Amino acid sequence: MSLSIIYAPQDATTSPAVDIVAVHGIGGDAVNTWTHPKSKAFWLKDFLPQQIPDARIMTFGYNADAAFGQSTAEVIDHAKSLLANLIDKREEAEEIERPLIFIAHSLGGIVVKQALLQARLEPRFQSISDATLGLIFLGTPHRGSEKASYGNVLANVGKFLTHGPSSRLLTALHANSDVLLRLNTDFRFQLPDYQVYSFYEQRPMKGLSSLIVEKHSAFLEINNEELIPVDADHSAMCKFETQSDDIFETVYKRIKRMRNNLLRITNEQSGMSTIEDRQVRQPSFNDAFDSGYRSMSNTVSKSNERNDDNTSIRSILSNASRVLLSPQENKNLIAVFAGDLCQDIGFLGDLDDVRDRISARLPDLLKTFTLRLEKSVNSEAERKAKEFVRQQRE
Repeated sequence: MSLSIIYAPQDATTSPAVDIVAVHGIGGDAVNTWTHPKSKAFWLKDFLPQQIPDARIMTFGYNADAAFGQSTAEVIDHAKSLLANLIDKREEAEEIERPLIFIAHSLGGIVVKQALLQARLEPRFQSISDATLGLIFLGTPHRGSEKASYGNVLANVGKFLTHGPSSRLLTALHANSDVLLRLNTDFRFQLPDYQVYSFYEQRPMKGLSSLIVEKHSAFLEINNEELIPVDADHSAMCKFETQSDDIFETVYKRIKRMRNNLLRITNEQSGMSTIEDRQVRQPSFNDAFDSGYRSMSNTVSKSNERNDDNTSIRSILSNASRVLLSPQENKNLIAVFAGDLCQDIGFLGDLDDVRDRISARLPDLLKTFTLRLEKSVNSEAERKAKEFVRQQRE
């Protein structure tokens, strides 16, 4: 596994404005996934630097078939490898805060999503999460389609992008589909602030009558996401013959737009560093936690009135011995907290509707919030939560 720099600005006196990282999926590699079979154009190296000359461009290579052909732990390992390689490439002060844009093809998008989740959970990788500006997904299956389960969608990717896929790979993709689908849920809840461009194919691959990844599967359904059709099949959608290719133009213009928006905002707030600027523009988890904590106190009494089983949240809190409670004890409290949190982050809409929707999916929600609260809450936020519980006991 390696992260290779394929282009960097030649002017040694000026640091790159942005880092761009490409991640391939099953059946591909760090170069061929992005290389046109006829013209042999490797667009990340041959085309993109001419459009964004102040970018440093990298491509991540790993054994994707092995990553998805075993347990989901392998996906996590490869995601951590991506993060570790990025940390190594971004050691200097000006590199740590440099904005990041990820480009992912097919199941490479799953590795990127897992990497960004890990970056939120592990302090040593936090700078990667903070610096990430946006994501470009090229045919990444985020969920099942109207015609096929998520397991079948993943298996189709493995079947038609690899030459003679092993039964082990196809079995593993089916078996791990529930866990990988849950990753998408976690990603949507935890990382709502990135600009996302999701490209989906419009042509079936040769010999097939249907698409590998349908439009519905390629859509994350989050704020700041643009869904873009591509007149190509699943394999060809990330390979461009010439610079005049319409798909290439669409891709590089989205990258340039993210970069230009960042520069504009940075110029408006020139006294701030890149990461400081992002933290002002986009609420952090701890900001949302603090806000959720404050609003929780104000909504407890209202929530008691809505509680169907007449179980008082105050009585639940009075018996609490820790910040995180079981879903059986804390169903309403989790719904209240999550609703307020999601509204503060600003990506789910009306608060009452949020609470109803979240209550219906508490098992996944609890797992997400447990990870977030255990791994991401700073000591001050945790102290406030514990203090609130203590006050309710009195």
